[in-house]
Amino acid sequence: MVKIKLQLAVTDQKKKSTEAKKDIIYMNNRASTEQYRKRFTECNALAGFEIRGDSNR
Repeated sequence: MVKIKLQLAVTDQKKKSTEAKKDIIYMNNRASTEQYRKRFTECNALAGFEIRGDSNR
């Protein structure tokens, strides 16, 4: 009985650790996606500005 309880505790701990790792990976991916999106938007804004600037000449 004690062995089973210990096994369950270890399994539970592994599950929590795995979920924590998944959360960290998710947050990192989300942060890099946000960063990429922001950079992409800035580049598009600059490109649009340059194109508009050229067409006014």
